[in-house]
Amino acid sequence: DATSAVDAAGEVSATAAATDQCQNPADLAWLKSTVKSGETGRDLARAKAGECGLGCLAAKGKEDQCAIKCMIGEGVQLSTGCAGCYGGIVLCTIQKCLPKCIKDPQAAMCKDCQKAEGCDTAFYACTGPLD
Repeated sequence: DATSAVDAAGEVSATAAATDQCQNPADLAWLKSTVKSGETGRDLARAKAGECGLGCLAAKGKEDQCAIKCMIGEGVQLSTGCAGCYGGIVLCTIQKCLPKCIKDPQAAMCKDCQKAEGCDTAFYACTGPLD
């Protein structure tokens, strides 16, 4: 499970055991809204998490911090806590599913790996129900 926190150096990072981080009215409204070209906020956040994950591969040991910072802004309107859940699934995916996700983070084999390795379970525990 992951949520975000700000450490003493002012860095945002994913931390363990947070739940329901995307359950505030603003996050839920944005995730369920149509934000562009018929895509929901959730679709956009999922795509952005994939882009951020690939873009943060070089941030060795700080992939989650990089992904959280990448998720906030650029069209994604999520709280830091909710963005932390996306940072957590990015980190899990990099650690456990990178070979299956490197070419296409939205591909079925990547999503299957995320499920098999528990990345999805941790993500949904962090976000709370999104449907």
